[in-house]
Parts: sequence; structure tokens; C-alpha cells
Amino acid sequence: MTYKRRIKEGYKRRVEEGEYISRLKRGGVEGYKRKDIRDIRDINRLKRGIRDIRDINRLRRGGVEGGIRDIRDINRLKRDIRDINRLRRGYKRKDIRDIIRLKRGIRDINRLRRGVEGGIRDIRDINRNITRNK
Repeated sequence: MTYKRRIKEGYKRRVEEGEYISRLKRGGVEGYKRKDIRDIRDINRLKRGIRDIRDINRLRRGGVEGGIRDIRDINRLKRDIRDINRLRRGYKRKDIRDIIRLKRGIRDINRLRRGVEGGIRDIRDINRNITRNK
């Protein structure tokens, strides 16, 4: 096993044991190193409900596309997706088309949040739109 490979294996093991989650929780520049995020993608998928590592990296860039600063933002997004799933129950078929689209992933939530394509800021706006359209 090469030196690089051995380091990588050790890193993976420590990640599985949850050593790097606390570093992420610090947030900001110190907590979110691109390398850490790439290496803990499986933990993120399982624990944070984020579908794809590309979503995290894109969100971290900030600006129009969200700008995740720390773990709280990720948890908020996870809550949004869970609420969307809950919202799908009890609404007429035509009313839930947008919710089904949103459910596909964070990417769609961000597109809606951008303003040009609907300006949904958070789950409350989604709720409001549904009640208005009922």
C-alpha cells in the first residue's frame, strides 16, 4: 500500500468514526474546508439528507445560490426537504406539482429561492403558495 493510500484509508476510518463532524460544526472558513467536505460525503448524505456532494460545494460558494456558512444552514435545508415531503400529503394533484419538483433536491430549492424563478425563500412561502392556489 502506497503512503498516499495508507493516509487516505486512515482518514476514511476516522471519518466513519465521526471525528470530522465536529470540525464541520464550527462553521465558517475554519470548519468548512473543501477537502473535509469531499471526504465526508457519505456522512453528509446519511446525516444531513443532502443528495449530492456537488450540492454542498455549490451552496458553499455563497451569493445567489445560498451561501451555506455552517451546519445550521445544512440542517435548515434538510428540514425544508422533510417539510416538502410532508406537504405532499393532503393536497390536490395539480397543487403538488411544484412540491414534487422541489423534492428532487436542494438544487431546485435554490433555483426557486433565487427570485427570478419564483423567489421562494423558505418553507413558509411554499406553504403560502399552496394555500393560495387551493
